[in-house]
Amino acid sequence: MGKSVINTMPHKKVLLPAILNYFPQQYLIGESLKFFHKKIILDNLYISDNFIEENIFLLSEKTDAALAEYKSSIHEGTLKLMIIQYSDDDTARIAFDDVIKL
Repeated sequence: MGKSVINTMPHKKVLLPAILNYFPQQYLIGESLKFFHKKIILDNLYISDNFIEENIFLLSEKTDAALAEYKSSIHEGTLKLMIIQYSDDDTARIAFDDVIKL
């Protein structure tokens, strides 16, 4: 989606967020790659039977996050990959510890 928006902009001078470069292209489903900052966006993108009320990933204006879907060459259905970049190591560690506790 981000790339298609850039193609409509004059002079194509807009840079995509660097975090998007970490996503492998192999098996990536079309325009499934989404960039966001806050938990409410994650909640809208990733609807699950296991809804988590708390903001365990500590998403905020200071985090860069992205989510993409991939076709599996082994399993039926799709797989999701989420990458979060934190502004500091302490926040990343706290979020990691909170996720592990699930």
